Amino acid sequence: MKKITAPTMSEAMAKVKKELGSDAVILYTKKVYHGRFFFKKEKIEVIAAEDPDPVTPTRNKIVAKAKQSPLAKVVEETVYQPVQSFDKHIPIPNIVFNFRKRLLEQGITSDEVDRLTKHLVKNWYKSDETLLETEMKNCLSEEIARRIISSRFKTQTKKKFIALVGPTGVGKTTTIAKLAAQAILDEGKTAAFITTDTYRIAAIDQLKTYAQILKVPVEVAYSSADFKEAVSRLKNVDIIFIDTAGRNFHKDCYIQELQNILPQNNDLDTYLVLAATSKYNDMARIIHQFSILPDLKLIFTKMDETLTVGDVINVLFKNPYYEVAYFSNGQNVPDDLIKANIEDLINHLLEEKNERSS
Repeated sequence: MKKITAPTMSEAMAKVKKELGSDAVILYTKKVYHGRFFFKKEKIEVIAAEDPDPVTPTRNKIVAKAKQSPLAKVVEETVYQPVQSFDKHIPIPNIVFNFRKRLLEQGITSDEVDRLTKHLVKNWYKSDETLLETEMKNCLSEEIARRIISSRFKTQTKKKFIALVGPTGVGKTTTIAKLAAQAILDEGKTAAFITTDTYRIAAIDQLKTYAQILKVPVEVAYSSADFKEAVSRLKNVDIIFIDTAGRNFHKDCYIQELQNILPQNNDLDTYLVLAATSKYNDMARIIHQFSILPDLKLIFTKMDETLTVGDVINVLFKNPYYEVAYFSNGQNVPDDLIKANIEDLINHLLEEKNERSS
């Protein structure tokens, strides 16, 4: 930590950069006067500290495989830059403290909140403590978007097979009906359903009800042989939507069963459905279990059932190689399914609770 004095702020900043590096944190600035009586001269005094950033986060076990994805270069440049935890001895301005409090209330992990706080403090002092709340909010939003990687928010439904996988109770069947309805009504495509969910009571009847409404065929597959026969009968439709069983995916054997039944070709998009109401640790475990499936993409359901989206943000921070396709925010088919949008997610995170409820 150093005290630097210079005639102007620009000269002071140049000295800081020269002595402490371009990533130095400005902790305090003030005007000072040197000399006596009529010979006093105004100068700028700056308190600055080094920011060495020695700690690098541990990479996920799937990094080696994921480096082949188009997101790999962006992830390397964005997420795995060295980051140091926030120094608790550095004073936090009130405007930053309020944002820090909101992030913690939303459920963002403490290490990520420290990183975001450090970014805000650095920008606050670099601006001579002149940023307004809206400007600080924009600064925070931009940093969250950079950390999440906004380019991974994509919607792809151009392949022949669309499979939805995930645990029980996350709304896979309702979501697959929404996807099919959008493909039929908005894109003018022909569609069909295949369900492998023969474990849950009334699961087949639920999908058949949606199929009747949409006037599309539905096939039930009890085995991989049944699945291949169903695909053969549906060869003339544009898109086949595959509804899978929600099981206890803490057991690897269920994932293997799923892998054996799904088409093993490049004409398949697989979406892992996660509920926004779930805890981060549970979602992280589910993602780990499903990571053996190729080109997995994410859908978050029940966005309307929670006021806190910190766990969703945590998942995206910690799993940068997965594309995000949709947010589901209700039970209405097909309306309550929107293309995943980084701005909407960040607004949900940073808005006050009463603003969202209104």
